[in-house]
Amino acid sequence: MSAQKTPLGGQPISRKEAFKGLGDPKTWKKFSDTVYAEFRAKPKIKRVAGSLVTATIEKVKKVFSLGTEPGLQLPEIGRVIRYQSNFRVKKKQRTSSKQQAKTFVTAPPGVKLVRTLRGHTGYINCIAWSPDGRMLAVPSEDKTIRLWDAKTGKCLNTLEGHTAGVWRVAFNPTDSTMASGSEDNMVKLWNTQTGKCLHTLKSHKGRVLSVTFDRKGLTLVSGSGDHTIKLWDVASGQLLRTLKGHKSNVFSVSYDPSGHILASGSEDATIKLWDAKTGKCLHTLKAHEGAIRSIAFNLSGRTLASGGDNNTIKLWDVASRRILRRLEGHEDFVDCLDFSPFVGLFGSKSNDGTVRLWRADIFKPVAVISEPKSRSCWMPGLAFHPHLHLLATVGSDSRKTHELDDRVVHIWKLNLPVLVPALQRQSLARRAKTKLN
Repeated sequence: MSAQKTPLGGQPISRKEAFKGLGDPKTWKKFSDTVYAEFRAKPKIKRVAGSLVTATIEKVKKVFSLGTEPGLQLPEIGRVIRYQSNFRVKKKQRTSSKQQAKTFVTAPPGVKLVRTLRGHTGYINCIAWSPDGRMLAVPSEDKTIRLWDAKTGKCLNTLEGHTAGVWRVAFNPTDSTMASGSEDNMVKLWNTQTGKCLHTLKSHKGRVLSVTFDRKGLTLVSGSGDHTIKLWDVASGQLLRTLKGHKSNVFSVSYDPSGHILASGSEDATIKLWDAKTGKCLHTLKAHEGAIRSIAFNLSGRTLASGGDNNTIKLWDVASRRILRRLEGHEDFVDCLDFSPFVGLFGSKSNDGTVRLWRADIFKPVAVISEPKSRSCWMPGLAFHPHLHLLATVGSDSRKTHELDDRVVHIWKLNLPVLVPALQRQSLARRAKTKLN
């Protein structure tokens, strides 16, 4: 009897039925037990990195991800169709959901999936680790924020109070306070130890899309769909200042490590650099062709990274306001950026269903993680652990139904000797020199 295959969301059918009417079998390429592609002619296939593949037919080249949506059309090349095995043994059926999750989340060499956090019923947006690394905060479209124990993977608390989806969270670097921004136009300050809401800040006239604290934990900044940025006193919850200048949604706000400069990225395709003390706009950076969805300073504060709707990442010299480098490789919007606090890595998450890891010194790609996502307006994030070689990413649990997209968080262990061996040797050399001195 022939092996059984199941089209996503369909009934079990035989392999013969699955391929019936789909063209010459020579034009089909099997990449795994679950992923096939149909090409208009026999292609030349080359693996690029991780789940990325290059297919070339008559000098027409197309790069696509094996973790992409089923039925993806590849212009002038063909399409990708996905099948999953039809498990007939009951014992296997009980474990098939875990097998499916592993199937659609591909880890390259040097990256290992160690934990999956489940519980939210709505899309998850930008996540954040606590300063001590013991807790991960996960905001969701389901109006709640879940606090997870980083060591055990257990949910410590579920914070409720927002009346609409929660976009962003940020931890105060000096204590147990956390801020959240929501589609209900409000910012809330929470005590993460007790789960109680300390303040509700209500001055914005549009949804709150971004929040961050200054390095001393005294000032909270929020960016909104009302095109403004507001600065708040953390202790009292009073509004200190409103910054105006953007012409559309403010998707991302970030302080440089010194705390002297505040950067904001907007849907109006600009980045603004503000004097954190006076609120004066120092410079406006224009280079992206579409919305800027995420910005991040490197550890020194001399470089600012920005990503957005033109599928590229730009690295800016903050002092001269010049572009140092353009990073290409993503095939869709860049939703989130983050610099590792100590391991020499830089991460980017895209709407193309991938997470890319780059060397933070020369900005060369070292790994591509397949992390399929939804096509929602939400911008699922990623976050490096502040002390351990761990990376948290928002992802999908199964591709059987889109109702499970962007509902889980994956925790990845990063093997530095494999990912960045040169940096690892440099780090060991510095440690040895320090011990000798």
